[in-house]
Amino acid sequence: MEELDILRLVLGLFFLVYGSVSDVRTRRVSNTVWILMGLCAIAILEAQMLSDGYSLHHHLILVPVAIMYFDVFWDREPILESPENWLRATVIVLYVFALVVIAFLLYHFLMIGGEALTKFLQLLTIPVMILAAYAFYITGLLRGGADAKSLMAIAILVPTYPTFYWFPLLGWGELSGFSIAFPFALVTLLNAALLLVFAPLAFLIYNLSKGTLKIPEGLFGYKADPRNLPKFVWLMQRIEDGKLVRELLPRRSRNIEEETRKLIDAGHERVWVTPQIPFLVPLMVSFLLSFILGNLLFGLFSLFA
Repeated sequence: MEELDILRLVLGLFFLVYGSVSDVRTRRVSNTVWILMGLCAIAILEAQMLSDGYSLHHHLILVPVAIMYFDVFWDREPILESPENWLRATVIVLYVFALVVIAFLLYHFLMIGGEALTKFLQLLTIPVMILAAYAFYITGLLRGGADAKSLMAIAILVPTYPTFYWFPLLGWGELSGFSIAFPFALVTLLNAALLLVFAPLAFLIYNLSKGTLKIPEGLFGYKADPRNLPKFVWLMQRIEDGKLVRELLPRRSRNIEEETRKLIDAGHERVWVTPQIPFLVPLMVSFLLSFILGNLLFGLFSLFA
């Protein structure tokens, strides 16, 4: 329904713009933003399934989706490290139940086949993307927790490719199973990454203008005074065993204050830093572009096909 896709666009932009402003100002976004976005997304998805005549079995996918999504906001220790047996048991039971529901639904729709199976596989992209976003976060591909949570919320909000009026301008392609292999949330992430391709060029121009260009550091950041570090940066250099070492992709767990003190004590007056780019901004822009233009990568590939 075009009306629901327009509602998805408006609500998605509302939450992403709010989150982007908070991300720019403080590099933090309240969990309330993503909880509310997730609740709105589930309500819209339920309305779509009711309107389009989805079967009761299709609706059951919301059970594992809710378990996996809202567990992200449960402030607790990692389940394997939890000293409380009841908590560990509760979480394990919930996830086992979620997996059982998914396995049952997959078996059910494989037996039926046809359009019902296609619809279910499209819905199945939601829990898959929730797990993928979590994996992206713990591996460092997504640097911030808010980035991962926003991607999860987008997966629920827009489980199928949106179409309304004459949008998207580039279309989504006619490849069979394309929307299942590359769900909208993943397309949004890829489009955002495509926008960040211009970041190294900006760093290159800046460092050339300052006469401090050094490759590869100059493609990822700039030099700064360790005694007066800018806000929201990571160090690309640190002291290890008395030697200055390079770290182009700094770990989130690094203690910046301690590492900075070591650099100052070692006599370094200028060090390479990389800004903590508020990824929610390009993600928000990508969300809008994905609705209006479609899959940017598909559009680029089609130019050379």
